[in-house]
Amino acid sequence: MLHPVLAELDRRRAVAFLHPAGQEDTGWPAGHNLAWLAGAPSEDTAAALRPVLAGVPARHPGPRLIIPHPGGTIPLLAARVTRKSAREIPEGLRGTYYDTVSGSPEALPSARRISGAGQDPARHRLPLLR
Repeated sequence: MLHPVLAELDRRRAVAFLHPAGQEDTGWPAGHNLAWLAGAPSEDTAAALRPVLAGVPARHPGPRLIIPHPGGTIPLLAARVTRKSAREIPEGLRGTYYDTVSGSPEALPSARRISGAGQDPARHRLPLLR
């Protein structure tokens, strides 16, 4: 991980939005618009899980990370993700913010359960950036 960057984001209590890059000419998503059809949701999923699995929330609790598109495939993988870890992954995912831009309204209720949205309304208010 980028610990020096995360340490600075932590110091500033900054907000970071982790949007997929849509790598159209690399690996399996090359061609047929797969970078955006399947690659971007995979990138969103990795962007949500990688910091949690690397222990970022414990080491750098200050930054608020925003994952787009309700965490990619996280809502669909809820049972699998929670089966892999009784607490670490679900707690880490609850400490992350998600936007609600999704082509699948069906994903939103599941994303809400994973993120814990609505449990503490004050926690979900982001300060204005300066």
